Parts: sequence; structure tokens; C-alpha cells
Amino acid sequence: MLRILVVTCMFVALGVCAFAQCHVPDYLQGGTLFDSKTEIVTNISIDLQDFTPNKLVCLARSLKERYRGRDSVIVSIFSSQTAAENLMWGGLPPEPDALDYEMLSHLHGAYTYRTDIHEEYVLLIPDPMIDNEGAPFNTKIDLSTATIPPCKLQINARCLLKFDHIDLGDEKPGTVTLTAEIERSGSVSDALVVDTDKNSSRAQQAFADFALQNLKSWRFENGQNKDDIKIVYSLERIATPLQHGIKVQFNLPDRVDIIVGPMS
Repeated sequence: MLRILVVTCMFVALGVCAFAQCHVPDYLQGGTLFDSKTEIVTNISIDLQDFTPNKLVCLARSLKERYRGRDSVIVSIFSSQTAAENLMWGGLPPEPDALDYEMLSHLHGAYTYRTDIHEEYVLLIPDPMIDNEGAPFNTKIDLSTATIPPCKLQINARCLLKFDHIDLGDEKPGTVTLTAEIERSGSVSDALVVDTDKNSSRAQQAFADFALQNLKSWRFENGQNKDDIKIVYSLERIATPLQHGIKVQFNLPDRVDIIVGPMS
């Protein structure tokens, strides 16, 4: 008994969600694309506040046990049950419409287990509109290791779980500074523009409006206290081609740098 207790405490110290301490989020089953004795591709939904590294690791352990014996388990994890029931494999149909994109916006996690390549991991996906596993904002947790990495995007050790996809039109280059408060619930409140470029044109004002709405869309994990934040959004336009025509860099806790160029 003592040996078991010591081992459990060691895993907790390493940051791993030990089974004795594990809180598996409640989840609902969504649609299933494929299910056989050896593999399954399916969707589930959980509450947005459960998309934290520790809870996702606990959820992954539970899913692995549920699908024990399969060689391949791929689970897309949504924050909307409607999306989990209707959007298969986290992808879009050949001719997506606004509703398809809206459903995709709720894909914030994924669990993958494959014995053929000896791989098991879970992803936290704050921006599902960037559709690759190596997206710069994703937090990938390798479940074969004994540690849980910090979130790629966080402020005061609180993970940024979601934000509206950043895509711009004719807004002029410039900077805008905003202040806001992260509530204990994780939502962002009291967002205000406190400084913009002097002599700003209507197009530059449009960038300030965009930044304000984007900041309001941020959602963090729950916290014990409220956190005051001050964020500078900057927009630069260049002649060098960029993949997708845009590059976004979150330099938290205080900057979001956006570079727009021709589509590569």
C-alpha cells in the first residue's frame, strides 16, 4: 500500500494526471465515421472549460480504456454536441457553407492512439480553422511521456482555450492597445481600446474594432482570481507571399502580431 501511494505521489509531482487524482470530464457521444473491432473514428463533446491539459489527459485515459483492444482510436472532441453529431472527422464537406464553418469552430481537442506507429497523444486546439496537427497554437501532449507541457497560449498560467479565427480584409497597418479583465469563469470582460495610432483613418479604426471583437472572443480556463490584461495588436502588410496570406503570432502575455501578405 505504501509503495502504491509513493508511486502515485511521484506521478502527481511530475504533473501527470494520476488515476487516483484524475477527473474525467463528462462527455456525450457524437457521430461515428467508422467503427470496427480494430479501429474507430468518432466524435464526442465536452464543456469548453474541460479543454485543459490535465482534464484532456484524464479523458484520453478513459477513452483508451473504453476502446481497449483496438489498434487505432481517433476521437475529435467538440465543445458543441450539435457539431459532434454532424461534422465527421473534424473536417469540412467539399463545398462548406457558413453552418459548416460554425460547427468546425467548436472543435477544440483530439485524441489519437495508433499501435502501428506507436503513437498516443492529445491535442488542445484553440483555433480549429488552422487545419493541421502542427498548427502553432496547438498544445500537443505526448501520452507516452511522464509530463504535461504548459499550454502554448496562456496568461498567468491560465490556458487560452479558444479565440475567434484571425482573418483580415482591407484594414490599414497600425497598432492598437486594449485592456480587459479575465473573469474567474475564463471569459473576457470590460475590453476597451485605450490607445490607437494618431490620425487614424476609417480603415485603421476598422482594425481597432476588429482587435476589440477578437479579444472579447478569448476564453481561458477557470481561475481562482480575476486577471487584468493589456494587449497590443499590431498589423503589418508585406509584399512577401505567405501561406494562407497571413501569419499570426501570439506573444503573450501582451502582444498579438499579425502580418498580411499575398497568398503563396
